[in-house]
Amino acid sequence: MLGWKRHKQIDERLVNMQNKIYKEIYFMIMCIAIISIIVKFIAYGIGSKFILTELIILIITGLYYMIRAGNLGIFTDEAEMHDRNSKIKLSTKNVIVGLIIGIFISVILATSSAINYSNSKGESIYFFIIVFIASFMMYVPFFIGIISIPFLITNKKSGQVVRKGLEDIQGEWK
Repeated sequence: MLGWKRHKQIDERLVNMQNKIYKEIYFMIMCIAIISIIVKFIAYGIGSKFILTELIILIITGLYYMIRAGNLGIFTDEAEMHDRNSKIKLSTKNVIVGLIIGIFISVILATSSAINYSNSKGESIYFFIIVFIASFMMYVPFFIGIISIPFLITNKKSGQVVRKGLEDIQGEWK
């Protein structure tokens, strides 16, 4: 009598293809949001009130993925697979990306200060150096932390989920 419930047949090839399409859609949305931010910076100047929607999209989707992957225990596996297939570890890449973003912002701010606030060539070089050093000291640690800390927390949480799952499986075999 238990056979009256029919189990749905799932075509794994179809599910994998759908997941690939969803991944491509996600990538397109992220690219559109980033392009929109760049266009708005060019059109309206630097101001967060014009790009709030795009920032929310970028931040919330990234946070959602990290939380979900950490709670499912797949984040650690993804990081390990990346580290096996890449010459540079994912944690090292996070530090490099934070460093690059910090340097990029420091150069933009230093150039802007040198152009807008100096009266001579010597003064513009002085302003550039001072603003670059100050910005570098603030933004590089900030962006390295903003990128690396969530990675480390999610990786730790994912590792805990994996260990708990293994302990549960080992408990069943005893």
